[in-house]
Amino acid sequence: MQRIFAAAFVTMVAGASAWSADAPRKMPVKVAPTPAPVFSWTGCYAGGHIGGGWGTRDLSNPAGFALSDGTPLFGGGTLSLNQSASGFLGGAQSGCKYQFATRWVIGVDAEFSAAHLVGDAHLIPDPFAINPFPAFETNLHVETDWVASAAAVLGYSVNGLLLYAKGGPAWTHNKYEFLVTPPSTSGVASADFREQETRAGWVIGAGVEYPFAKNFSTKIEYDYFNFGTKAAPFLDQLSSPPSPGVAGIKESIHAVKFGLNYYFWNVPAPTPAASADLSAGLPAPAPITWSETFSSEARYFSWRSTRGFPTNSVVFGPVSTPLTSRGGGSEFYLPFAAQVVGQSDNFKIEMLARGGWVWARQNTAGLTGEVATATDTVTSSTITYLGLPGIQPFVSLDLNLPTGLAALPGNAVNARMDPDLVDVATFGEGLNVGPTLGFNLPFSNSFIMTMSAGYTNRGTFTREAPLTPPAADVAIEPTKIKPGNVFTATSSVGYQVGQFTGKLTGTVSQEGTTSEDNVAFLRSGTRYLLSGTGTYSWPQEHVGATTLTASAAHSNRNEVLFQWLMGWPTSLVTEPFNTNSNVYQVSVQHLFNFGQVNVGPTGSFLFRDHNGYDSTTLQFVPAKERWSSGVLTQYAPNNTVTFNGRIEHVWTRENDVPGLTSNEMFSVLAGSTVTAFPIPVVSSDGWQFVVGVNAKF
Repeated sequence: MQRIFAAAFVTMVAGASAWSADAPRKMPVKVAPTPAPVFSWTGCYAGGHIGGGWGTRDLSNPAGFALSDGTPLFGGGTLSLNQSASGFLGGAQSGCKYQFATRWVIGVDAEFSAAHLVGDAHLIPDPFAINPFPAFETNLHVETDWVASAAAVLGYSVNGLLLYAKGGPAWTHNKYEFLVTPPSTSGVASADFREQETRAGWVIGAGVEYPFAKNFSTKIEYDYFNFGTKAAPFLDQLSSPPSPGVAGIKESIHAVKFGLNYYFWNVPAPTPAASADLSAGLPAPAPITWSETFSSEARYFSWRSTRGFPTNSVVFGPVSTPLTSRGGGSEFYLPFAAQVVGQSDNFKIEMLARGGWVWARQNTAGLTGEVATATDTVTSSTITYLGLPGIQPFVSLDLNLPTGLAALPGNAVNARMDPDLVDVATFGEGLNVGPTLGFNLPFSNSFIMTMSAGYTNRGTFTREAPLTPPAADVAIEPTKIKPGNVFTATSSVGYQVGQFTGKLTGTVSQEGTTSEDNVAFLRSGTRYLLSGTGTYSWPQEHVGATTLTASAAHSNRNEVLFQWLMGWPTSLVTEPFNTNSNVYQVSVQHLFNFGQVNVGPTGSFLFRDHNGYDSTTLQFVPAKERWSSGVLTQYAPNNTVTFNGRIEHVWTRENDVPGLTSNEMFSVLAGSTVTAFPIPVVSSDGWQFVVGVNAKF
C-alpha cells in the first residue's frame, strides 16, 4: 500500500519489497570529506540486538513412531522432509576488542539470542501400504527458542568504520512435534510425538560496526550457524507407556542482527602523530566520511467491513453458499532500518538493512486467524564512482532474506488481509538476489537523470497450500512456490528550480514463469509504472511545504493454463482478456512549519479498475476505490533526532460483482472456472495510528 511518511528516511522502512531494481537511485553529491573522528576499538563492551533468522531442518530415516494399533506412522522409513523455520530473535552480547597496527582489530564476542523461529508442515503419510487406508493427517511443528555463540573476531577499521568477520562454537535449543489425527473411521487413536533438545555446532559471520558517540556503536551482522545431523528421540505424549520414535535431523540457521554496543574500559585512540609513526611504510587510506541513520515506527491499524477478506469466500458443503459475515481485523507493525553511508573524493558507499515484526488478526466469523512473526529482512549495498566527469556509474546488490513466515499453520492463513487496507498483507517468501547496474547523469546542479537495469532471482519457498485452494474434498498439502524472476529497467529525472523540487520515474518489469511444485501455471504480463513527486516550499513564514505524489500502473495480459477453453493444455497460453487491474494513485500532504515542529494534513486516493493478481504478494486484490485523510506531525529537537506521528482514516468501496448464472467465475490461477457467487457492494473503513523516530549520526 502506498503511504505518505513524515520522515524522509522512514520511506526506506515502509514495506518489505524484494524487487531490487524497482527503486531509482538518488544522485550522490560529491562533497569535500571532513576528517573522521578519532575512535579506538580497544576496550570491552556490552549491548543488545534484534533481528530475524531462517533455516532448515532436514528430517530423515524415521524409526518407531508406532500408533495405537502398532502400525508405524512412517512405514518403511519413507520420511524425507526439508522443513523451513523462520522468525524473530533478540538478545544481548558482550566482549572485548584490541586495535593494533593502526587499523587491525582482534577480539572475542559472546552472544545469546532468545528466538521464535518456527515452521509448520501439513503431512499426509499413509502407514498402511499393503491394505490402503484413509491417509493420516499429521502436522509437523519445529521451533528454535534460543541460540548462543562464543566467537573470535578479526576486523579492519576504515576511518572508524569496522569491517569484521567472526567464528567459533555455537549452541541452540529446539522443539519438535508430530501431531497425528487419524480419521474417526480408522479406529486408531491420535498421537502426539514430541522432542526437545540442546545441540552444539559452529558459527561464522561478518558485519559492519560504526561508532556514533564516544562510547556507543551500532552494528549490522550476518551469521551462519551449522548444527550438523543428530538422531532425535521422540515420545508419544498421548499413549501409556509413551510410544517411542527416532528421526535424524540436520539443522542450519541464518540470522541478520541490528545491534547497539556500549564500550567501557576504553584505551584512548593514538594521537595523529603516533598514528603516523605506527603506519610508517603503509599507504595512507583514502579519507572517507561515514554517517549512520536509524529509523523505526510503531503502526497500528484497525478495520471493519461489510465482508471479510477475501470477499468472495465460499462455505463448501452439500450446497455451497457464500460467506457473508461482516468483517474486521487489526494489525500492529514495527518496522526498523539502519543505513551506513561513506563518501570520499571518488566513491560513495551505501549499506542498508531493514526488517520488522508484525502481529495481525482477522476477526471475521468463518475467517478468523492470527499470526505474529518477523517480516523478511531486506539488505542493499550500493557503490557509486564519482571520479568521472559527467557520469556517475553505480552497482548494487539487494537481498531479500526469508526471516518471515511464508507457510502459515491452521487458521493463521486468514490473517492474510487486503494489501490496500493493511501495511503487511503477506508475511514472507524465499531468498531473492537482485543485482543492479546503472549510472547518474548530472547535467547541471539542478537537473539529473538516472538509468538502471536489474535482475532479481526469486527463490523457491513453501506455502501451506496451493495459491488457488483445491476443492473442498481434496486434502490440502504444502506446496513449493517458485515465483518468476524479474528483469527491471528504470529511468528517472530530477529537477530543482527555486522553491520547487520534482522527480519523474518510469519502470518496465518483465517477470518469468511462476510454478507450483515444479509445474508452470502463470507468467505475468509486462508491467509498466509511471510515478512522479513534486514539492514546493512556500517562501512565507510558517507556510511550510506541499508535496504531491502520483502514479499509474498497467500490466499486459498474463500467460496461463486455460483448462476450460483449451482442453487441459500442458503449456501456457496468452489469456483472451486481461485479468490484471490498472492502478492509479495520488496523494498530497502539506506541512506547516513552526520552528522545530511541522504539522499538517495528508490525504490520498487509489483506484483499481477491476480484480487483479498481485505477483509481489501472490494475492488476488479486489477492484476498489480507496480514500484516506489524516494529520501528520514532525518534531526535531536537534539536528540528530526527528520524531514523527500520524493519524489517518481510511475507507474503501468495492463495486458489486454480478457473477455467472451458474455461480462460477474464471480464476487465472486455477486456469478454469471456480465456485463464486454474486458479491454486493463492499464498504470498509479503518484507522491507522503511527509514531516513529529517525536518528542520524
